[in-house]
Amino acid sequence: MFVLVFALFFYLCLSPATTVDCTIGSTMQLGEFEEGFTGNIEILSRVEQELEISLCPQCAPFLEFVYNSSMENATVRTKKPLDTEALREAGGVLSYQITCTADGVENIRTLIVKDVNDNAPVFEKEEYTAYVPETLPVGEVVIQVKAVDADFSPANNRITYTIQQRANLFAVNPLGEILLKGYLNYTMANKHNFTVKAQDGGGLFSETIVVIRVLTPQFDYDPYEASIPENQEVHRKDVVIPLNQEIEVVKNKSLEMKQSPLLIKRGSLEWWGSTEVPTVWEAQRGWLCGGRRLYDRRRVDIPRKLTE
Repeated sequence: MFVLVFALFFYLCLSPATTVDCTIGSTMQLGEFEEGFTGNIEILSRVEQELEISLCPQCAPFLEFVYNSSMENATVRTKKPLDTEALREAGGVLSYQITCTADGVENIRTLIVKDVNDNAPVFEKEEYTAYVPETLPVGEVVIQVKAVDADFSPANNRITYTIQQRANLFAVNPLGEILLKGYLNYTMANKHNFTVKAQDGGGLFSETIVVIRVLTPQFDYDPYEASIPENQEVHRKDVVIPLNQEIEVVKNKSLEMKQSPLLIKRGSLEWWGSTEVPTVWEAQRGWLCGGRRLYDRRRVDIPRKLTE
């Protein structure tokens, strides 16, 4: 008997004990309950009228009302552990309304479910692959990775991205964008692999693999042709070489002149540029310029070609 009385006393002391005002009604904030909580939310003592409860749509899966007209107390308790993520649309707030049925007087209750860091960030993909030109400018975005943390509060779902291995050519920003830090070189390395880590404020994390494959620069056309009149002015733009990639980087490492055919036409006559007529490759603009005037369209000598 003593054990039963003590257990009842202990039960009542640990549970919030309130009363229902069936005269003018009431509004009450019951405080914070930590995510995962199970047990009594509220104990209504000295119940003198028949009561009924209305639960918010988000509350129904979590709360139940234990009461009948022969009882002096009524209890609002959990049916399953409270879950902040399931209450995202309600802002992590549970609310319900207890009505005195005789007079229709309403008593409103609200409580806050405190978010717990119980979810690790999860990447959308296990591996990300990007194909990028060797001539991609420094500072450009190569690819973007993305992880999502299901926790409700910003303190628990804020994600920090870091690259785990040494990757001198790449960096990651707070948005998960992988940025190019230096010049790519297909000859030195045509593939780069590294791991990106996403970690939340509580130290929970996940990782993903990033694979970056480097492409060589390509010309749009082969061969390139241009018409040049006799007595052409020196350094006038003769052949425009439109690369299908930016060539600012290419100028110092990927393009050079070699002794292969560059066909230049004037009307129906063909002329093959000789080594005695030097040409200049202006890499920033994609121009081929004559080093001096072309006087004789009938001369044939060693042809030239622009190559990668």
